[in-house]
Amino acid sequence: KNNANIQTYQENISFARRGGLCPAGGKEALMLVQRYRVLKKLGEGGCGRTWLVRDRKLGKLWAMKEWVEKEGAQEELRILRELESPCFPRIVECFQENGRQYLLMDWIRGRTLEEALLQEGPLPWRTAAAHTAKICRALETLHGGTPAILHLDLKPSNIILTQDGPRLIDFGNAVLADAAADLTAADGRK
Repeated sequence: KNNANIQTYQENISFARRGGLCPAGGKEALMLVQRYRVLKKLGEGGCGRTWLVRDRKLGKLWAMKEWVEKEGAQEELRILRELESPCFPRIVECFQENGRQYLLMDWIRGRTLEEALLQEGPLPWRTAAAHTAKICRALETLHGGTPAILHLDLKPSNIILTQDGPRLIDFGNAVLADAAADLTAADGRK
């Protein structure tokens, strides 16, 4: 068992050095390597990457978002902290390492709506209607909260279909409604 732990540790260091979780040639990402084992990349966007990781201490699987821009991480953290609903991922931890910001949150098992549509084509109308109603309730929770939250990136790849229904993910573009109004006013839009 000790050899397996050493090998896993070395694999994670190698992964981190190749640029998986820290700049190439940079120091090892201690929190990442010692506490979490990277299993695979879940996605990548303009703001950063999301990884599936196993918590070595708890044995649980989490989604870990690695932010390139620190500003976006703070906003997403602030927004996710406000949310308490099974429709959204729960934030578990956040930390900074090697100049990057990380958010650890629930890993939602399932496949995206985009994957389902590509694999199976259009959903049966009753299934589509049920999913739509649940997503509308999730948006109602966001928009009706104090402060109101605007997701701003609603698309099939940001909806995960689970046994309990659809869940909304990726709050990287989300803003508080007051901030969105300020941006619109600054742009001269009404």
